[in-house]
Amino acid sequence: MFVLSSLKSAAAVLGEAPESSAGLSENLRIGAEVALMGIGITFAILILLWGILELFRVVFSKKSNPEKTESLPETPLQTSAPAEQVQETDGGELIAVITAAVEAYRASEEGDAPRRGFRVVSFRKK
Repeated sequence: MFVLSSLKSAAAVLGEAPESSAGLSENLRIGAEVALMGIGITFAILILLWGILELFRVVFSKKSNPEKTESLPETPLQTSAPAEQVQETDGGELIAVITAAVEAYRASEEGDAPRRGFRVVSFRKK
């Protein structure tokens, strides 16, 4: 709006009459051209980015060593034995293993920082 009024003011100063506004069909044609140009530019840039990323993938990908792939012996996959039935116990050993795993994880995350202890309250099956 400001630009249009500025153009009219400039035209009046120069002594020229401002052009009449374009018709509806002309405005729609210009709008369609701008929209298609914007969509075209967007897709062109996306295709360019895709090409650059593919180039990076080809250039910087780890190339497999043919000697390593050929030297692997071809052995058939071994099937595992069926799982054994787990006996129902009080779970004291399982609780101790889980507690040790949690403590080891917390020690690796916190490093040398002092750790607050934690207490296992209860584990009950419902």
